[in-house]
Amino acid sequence: MGSSGEELRPKFEGWAQVHGTYRLLAHPVPNRLGALLAGHKERTLERMAAESLVLLPQEHHSLNYGGLKQTQGLGKINHEGSLGLHLHSTLAVLNARGFP
Repeated sequence: MGSSGEELRPKFEGWAQVHGTYRLLAHPVPNRLGALLAGHKERTLERMAAESLVLLPQEHHSLNYGGLKQTQGLGKINHEGSLGLHLHSTLAVLNARGFP
C-alpha cells in the first residue's frame, strides 16, 4: 500500500476512514485481533448470560500450509510432519431464535 491511500480509497466512504485504517495498520498492537473483537466478545457473553440455554457447537480443522515455503511460525499439524495450524471454532447459538 502506498502512502497516498489510493489503494484503500475505493473501499471507504471518505478520507477519514482511509486515514484511520492506515493509522491502525501503522501501529502494531501485540493482540490487535483480540482488541478488535473485545466489544463483540463482551456483548456475546452478556447475551449468553441472559439465556437459560446456550448451545456451543464446536469444529476443529487442521490447515496445511506446507506448500508456502517462505511462511514462518508454522507448527507440525500431524505425525507426517505437515506444517500449518490448528483451527478450533465455536459458535454460540441462543435458544430457538438462533441468534448468536
